[in-house]
Amino acid sequence: MAKVKPFQPAPEGVKSRVKATAKKVTDIPPSPTDPQGSYTGKPMEMGEKPVQDADDL
Repeated sequence: MAKVKPFQPAPEGVKSRVKATAKKVTDIPPSPTDPQGSYTGKPMEMGEKPVQDADDL
């Protein structure tokens, strides 16, 4: 039977790259071609929930 290695946290370099990539993704502004946010999940108006309409189904 193989030995199971204990959990080891990710190195700092990996953590910082993951954080930077996540920030890039979440900082993408709303799209003028998707004002309701149905595709991008980011509506033009702050605080609004994304709306899914018929052509998104």
